[in-house]
Amino acid sequence: MREKIKRPLSVGLSLFMASLVARLAIFLLFPHPAYPDSFYYEAVARSLASGHGFSVNYLWSFIEVGSKIPLDPSLPLASNAHWMPLASIIQVPFIWLLGPTDFASALPFMLLSAGLAPFTYFLARDLGSTALRDADWGPLLAGVLMVGGGFMMIYFSQTDNFALYALLVGGVLWMFGRLLGGKPGLVLAGHSFGNKTVMIVAGVLSGLAFLSRNDGIILPVAIGALWLFELANHHFFKTPKHFTFGQVFLYGLICLAVVAPWLARQEIVFGSLSPSGSTGRILWIRYYNEMFSADGPLNINYLLSWGWGNLFNSRLDALNSVGLLLLGELLWVFMAPLTLFGLRAALPRRELRAFWLWLSLFVIWSVLLAAPHLTSGNFIHSAVTALPWFLVIGIEGLIIITAYLHRHWRRFSLTGTRNKLVFMTLTAAILMSGVCVVSVDDTWATYRDLHQQAVSAIVSHGGEGQTVMCADPGLIWSLDPAEPGIQMPTSDLTVIGQVIKAYHVHWLILERQYIVASMAPVLTGQVAPPWSMTPILIIPQADNPTSKVPELVVYQILNVP
Repeated sequence: MREKIKRPLSVGLSLFMASLVARLAIFLLFPHPAYPDSFYYEAVARSLASGHGFSVNYLWSFIEVGSKIPLDPSLPLASNAHWMPLASIIQVPFIWLLGPTDFASALPFMLLSAGLAPFTYFLARDLGSTALRDADWGPLLAGVLMVGGGFMMIYFSQTDNFALYALLVGGVLWMFGRLLGGKPGLVLAGHSFGNKTVMIVAGVLSGLAFLSRNDGIILPVAIGALWLFELANHHFFKTPKHFTFGQVFLYGLICLAVVAPWLARQEIVFGSLSPSGSTGRILWIRYYNEMFSADGPLNINYLLSWGWGNLFNSRLDALNSVGLLLLGELLWVFMAPLTLFGLRAALPRRELRAFWLWLSLFVIWSVLLAAPHLTSGNFIHSAVTALPWFLVIGIEGLIIITAYLHRHWRRFSLTGTRNKLVFMTLTAAILMSGVCVVSVDDTWATYRDLHQQAVSAIVSHGGEGQTVMCADPGLIWSLDPAEPGIQMPTSDLTVIGQVIKAYHVHWLILERQYIVASMAPVLTGQVAPPWSMTPILIIPQADNPTSKVPELVVYQILNVP
């Protein structure tokens, strides 16, 4: 066993293969995209692969068209006014090779997420504490825990950029961590590269991180802050310089060169470097559902008019949400005590300084600027970047706890206590991963089956190729790509009627779980909308079939005044 552990490449490959098998097994449980992000990335990838460029045949949110009814309300439309393109681009070669299938789109993400396990293993071996590096089992345990991924396990098989972003950002933080530790920033096949090459590679990865997620912009800001921190340390405490201003400037130039073509495309197509951000419905909303309104752009005055008390409380709630998300989805609850013990040793280490700076800026960004988006999945998409690092710190905490118990109570042997703690950690991780997979998979399958009935009803009534309005048009596309879809805006009935008329909507799907406030009394029959429609399918609640509120209703639009 020890001989195998001392052959890191073999261990890394084994971890990758074990992770890939796990990802494939999860995909087989639910072999489809499952939520708006994954629908969108796959839809754009199909369009790219078929030669139709960056376009999509449904409107997932009105922030894509200025948060209002556009002058030319038509489909398909130019894509990626909000979401970044890299998660779609990487699917294209696989679609060309395997065809336009859900498996072809998911495969690159399964491969990338499988890479997180060896990434975590080598990170622990390289930047872990001395005690962790000396314990062969420590880095291996960190890698094994990432094979499952805890609460994130089921998401790693989706067409989404969790692992893509984590590897890109994590790779940059790792290289700068090595530089801060006095090591070469990049070593490949036993060959060490100089700082200039490191900055070029880091700049490319940082640019790609931004093309993966908008908040990738935080990474170069963190690197700039790191350079200032190092400069101050050198000036006041005479510590050595690990990289120069010229090298960091080169890093920034390379990063800008990578993203410049995409920014130029955005300016040409949409007239803005940040099309969805220019409407104000990203930064200046008070509640998340306001992002889906078609009532027009917002400005900062709308947010400030909320009052300082509400602003303070909303950001306090956001900070609390960050803590809960970190505790539940990244530390898996049971890892929190281990991580707290590990923090004492990890916080002062200069090798982790780049990571702490990035994490601090990301949390500040999330709490102050992205507060309404926190619980929608926006935070955890990027926060997964921290998971390998937290696992490493958590295993360091386990080593510290083991040594403490042995030192103060001799009946706790080092080996026996360690083995018991490792067993408990692995058992808890397996149980939590399993519970998450089963519960989330059931939710996804039920939701998809429900809408499959709706799409089948529309097609059977002659609605093939006609526009559908619903809460999640991406799901309609996933079930039937020939069915154009429009998101139901979180606006009043008058605006919804205008949208129906502008986009020539023929079919309307109302569902109890994700009902727009103005449409809730329509679903229950208490209010008649200003347009006429007739139900063609009514699905009662599965657990309460006699309820007056149905689970889902499909209406045919008859006339819009």
